[in-house]
Amino acid sequence: MQSILSAFALPESPILCQTGNTKAIIDGVDLGNGTVFVNERKLSWKNDDNTGFAVDFPHISLHAITADPNVHPTKCLFIMVDDRLSIQGYEFLQQPMENGATEESDDESESETPSRLVLVPRDLDAINPLFSALSLGQSLNPDPHDSMEEEEDEDDNIYGDAEDTSDGVNHLSAGVQNVTINYNYSNGDQDVDEDQFEDAD
Repeated sequence: MQSILSAFALPESPILCQTGNTKAIIDGVDLGNGTVFVNERKLSWKNDDNTGFAVDFPHISLHAITADPNVHPTKCLFIMVDDRLSIQGYEFLQQPMENGATEESDDESESETPSRLVLVPRDLDAINPLFSALSLGQSLNPDPHDSMEEEEDEDDNIYGDAEDTSDGVNHLSAGVQNVTINYNYSNGDQDVDEDQFEDAD
């Protein structure tokens, strides 16, 4: 199982948001209460025993505030992480797929299903500042894959413009040829009356 969680280490400054008494739930497994930290590079969480995790922002594909009872009985912060997560000492549940089956055990299948992280502060008023900090952190750490896709789209546009320009040149060339043809036709081999150039006596 591939893991993109790292062991907790006190995050570097500046800290965008720090909230205590926050429950962390990963794929249905309650890790208990702890403190969540958001700095400019990652989201971190630790419990009172200093056991925890950290997730870099490029691995966070979605974060949202929700009151959906299917996610948690109370209002919470819902986060989707790009890969299956694992923490030593914890066994996380496989998330059911749309057809009700669980994902396969091979690495390729596991990597296709993101893990779900739920953060529930005891003080629900702390959810909005957490959300804002996550939004800022993600804006500072765009996914490199998204940048590559944008560059590919730009390249496609450049090639498309080049093709349009080439078509324009071809049309222009055809037009010039038509003008030349018409000109040659009107000034072609015609019988000329030489008498019209004789001086009148």
